[in-house]
Amino acid sequence: MSADRLSDQTAELRRRAEEELREKLGQEPPAASPGFASVAPADLTLHELQIHQIELEMQNEELRRSQEALEISLVRYFDLYDQAPLCYLTLSEKGLILEANLVAATLLGMDRRTLAGRVLSQSIAKDELGLKYREIFYMHHKKLFETGLPQSCEICMEKAGGTGFWVQISSTLAKDASGKPIQRVILSDIDQRKRAELALKFLKEDLETQVMNRTAEVRNLAISVTRAEERERQLIAHDLHDGIGQLLHVILLKSEGLYSQGFNNKSQVLAKDLDDLLREAIRMVGSVTSRLSPPVLATFGLVPAFSWLAEDLMREYGLRVHLECEEMPASFPEELSLILFRSVRELLINVAKHSGKLEAWLGLSIEPAQINISINDLGIGMIDTEQYPPPEQCQLRPSEHPRAPEPDGWGDEHDFDTWGGDSGDAPVAPSLRPFRAPGVGMSIRILIADDHRMFRESLRLSLSESGQVEIVGEAGCGEETLREVARLKPDLILLDISLPDINGIDLARKLRQSFPDLKIIALTAHTDRLFVEAMLKAGAQGYLVKTASTKDLLTAIQMVAGGRNFLCVEAMQALVRRQGDEGKAELSPSSILGRRELEVLKLLAQGLASTLISARLNIAVGTVEVHRRNIMRKLGIHTAVDLTRYAIRKGLISA
Repeated sequence: MSADRLSDQTAELRRRAEEELREKLGQEPPAASPGFASVAPADLTLHELQIHQIELEMQNEELRRSQEALEISLVRYFDLYDQAPLCYLTLSEKGLILEANLVAATLLGMDRRTLAGRVLSQSIAKDELGLKYREIFYMHHKKLFETGLPQSCEICMEKAGGTGFWVQISSTLAKDASGKPIQRVILSDIDQRKRAELALKFLKEDLETQVMNRTAEVRNLAISVTRAEERERQLIAHDLHDGIGQLLHVILLKSEGLYSQGFNNKSQVLAKDLDDLLREAIRMVGSVTSRLSPPVLATFGLVPAFSWLAEDLMREYGLRVHLECEEMPASFPEELSLILFRSVRELLINVAKHSGKLEAWLGLSIEPAQINISINDLGIGMIDTEQYPPPEQCQLRPSEHPRAPEPDGWGDEHDFDTWGGDSGDAPVAPSLRPFRAPGVGMSIRILIADDHRMFRESLRLSLSESGQVEIVGEAGCGEETLREVARLKPDLILLDISLPDINGIDLARKLRQSFPDLKIIALTAHTDRLFVEAMLKAGAQGYLVKTASTKDLLTAIQMVAGGRNFLCVEAMQALVRRQGDEGKAELSPSSILGRRELEVLKLLAQGLASTLISARLNIAVGTVEVHRRNIMRKLGIHTAVDLTRYAIRKGLISA
């Protein structure tokens, strides 16, 4: 209190005392009378004593009223302290309970006298998590006295009877009357909230488990549906290929006789029209069969099937698909191959129809327990790509890794003769292996290996009528073919690729190993490049489609038996298309890479690590690595230095 304020209070007290004395005496005090100078000193002293006595009485009265007010306030304070809805505790620096209100005592299940002097940590739960809660409270208490800042924590405590409950402890630092630091504690009962949170947690975990189980059920159902659909496709494809397709081939063989019957010109025209219609029907059946159940997928695996798909889309839609696919691991579930193949096919068809571009990039990369497939088309898109960026990558996490395909290509360079009916004489190419042709006047001994009896019989009849060959036997499957070749020792075999037990490619390889002098001509309905290359690599010296005329077939037999090689026009066209696709001019980065790949390329060229790129683009580090590998494969670049040089050369970054 300042000196001026104290002086004012003293003056006010003096004034009030003089007024009260004036009222008692009924006259002015001596100091206020006109003859103040002549007043005796004794009277002045008496007057001052009276004034001081009145001041003391006034001060005593004010003190009494203050004490009464303080007592009332104390009563109210303790009423509020004890009856407050919150639990109040006062702890010493050692954690001893100094004070506790009634609510705190009730919550802890003890009376206040028992609580006094008790360590609060003794009321912390004693179950398997009790040590954890004690550690939390210890750090809470320690940090409060070290920093002086308010602290809060949530722990599980228990009453005297052992009943557990959750509380929130909020503490502040204060001082007692002697100046020692004390801990003011508010205990908030949060048991219902915590139990609700735990119940919600359990419900969430249960829901997540149910969702996982239901997702697995849906996934299994989708796989089952895919399997069922594929079985139906395979059945339909089998009926088309083995039923209608083979019947059409038989009709085509038998209709060849119409040309040599000496009919009039009109009949010859009708016969030619019939022949053309049969060939077109066979082509359409083969096309539908391939789309229903691609034989390339079952024979070669997923990556070669993508290559076949790229060629098919080029023919059907004019869409050029560039493949950047890593070598697949050894095994991959068949149903997942089907799902991936069907999905990629639908996506690429959508690209051809809706992107406004006739070029796309299909990438496939392998990570541990994960396959990444990306399709980039640089097209116009179907939605607002600024608001909804298109997903550039889909991920599949199969239980097994996919299997590796057969090596692509032939392995060696070979020259082949082609024969196109009326196209003129076929050029002669060097033979693949030395071969001793049958002697003069000797017919060529032939074995027919095909799983369709009617086609074998029709083919046998057509060839036998020529008088140039001798059909020494037939076989309807791979094992039978091996036995018949060993028994009959033919000069040449007409081998179908689609056999029920062993495909013709593997069978040709076995025949070449066991019977090195045997000549092999593939006679099949397949015209896809992959089948042509695989049969040639397996050791076949000739390749014909089943729509070939008897004349073309006899020519091929004579040439192969004589040590030459033969490819029909359809097979040669498939190989020529492959060679035409191999050379291409260098394209701009934006025509090769996707939007996200360009972003990653610029940051990689600037020297940023994958972790920094991941943070800047808000994508996973693994995704950055996938983009990096795809970029290097697409650009044919193998080092980071060359990547930077490329970015500078293309103006993506400054030097």
